[in-house]
Amino acid sequence: MGALVAPWVDGDAWNRFILGGVTFTGEVDVDGDAVKKKLDKRRRGGADGGTVVDRGRDIRDFTVKLTAFDDEHLQQLERLRIVADPSATARRNALAVTHPAFAFAGVAQVYVEKVSLPKPGRELGIEVTLKLVEFREPTAPRTNRTRRPESAAGGDVDPVLAREGEQLTGREVPAPSTTTAVQPDGDVGRET
Repeated sequence: MGALVAPWVDGDAWNRFILGGVTFTGEVDVDGDAVKKKLDKRRRGGADGGTVVDRGRDIRDFTVKLTAFDDEHLQQLERLRIVADPSATARRNALAVTHPAFAFAGVAQVYVEKVSLPKPGRELGIEVTLKLVEFREPTAPRTNRTRRPESAAGGDVDPVLAREGEQLTGREVPAPSTTTAVQPDGDVGRET
């Protein structure tokens, strides 16, 4: 069984929202995208169709509407507001989030962008809306560059790499320079 919990199996899971260690047990409604990609759609003038270039995954935005129906829920909302907006001296970090919708999307941490003012909702409940932004560590950009053979520790070009480089490019791989050397402090200077 995957991360998606069926509400007919565990209905309470869908009305249990945990943000930064604070649990809310009122009514929870989560909206957002499970998958969001950065696509570059290119079209040629006068032609049908086009090409799509996938630029990777985009950061996702989520809206969470919380509805409190009793005093316990109201206290939970107050604690969530404190977690969402720490004092000016506290370091602002991404917060762990737990809910079946976020588990389905593979989101474990978010930043709180906004917390709405409370307002009366349906069935005499109090509604508060959270705007959340996915937190994901940046990854190194993909590159298509071919690396040039580097010098071995002794200062000579590896003959196998040099031969392969010459075969691929049709050009001779130059030998390391004997007029300059890297000094112990990292500066390049004349050999003495």
